[in-house]
Amino acid sequence: MQEKTYKSPLKKLVRFFEQSRDNWKNKYFEKKKELKRATNRIYDLESRKEEWKERALKAEIQLEEMNKNLSEKKILL
Repeated sequence: MQEKTYKSPLKKLVRFFEQSRDNWKNKYFEKKKELKRATNRIYDLESRKEEWKERALKAEIQLEEMNKNLSEKKILL
């Protein structure tokens, strides 16, 4: 395997490669944080959706019962 040679001084190359690595790591950690936030938000929204769905179903059942009771009272009158 042929070794790569650079024209720039080693001091500049080291600084460049360190900076490149640090930028890559920072970008990675930011994306990781962003993904975690999005995952948590999705979980939160899904759980809220389930709660609202249950409330809506309970309200529907209650409404049907009230309508049934009301119609029974009208028949009695």
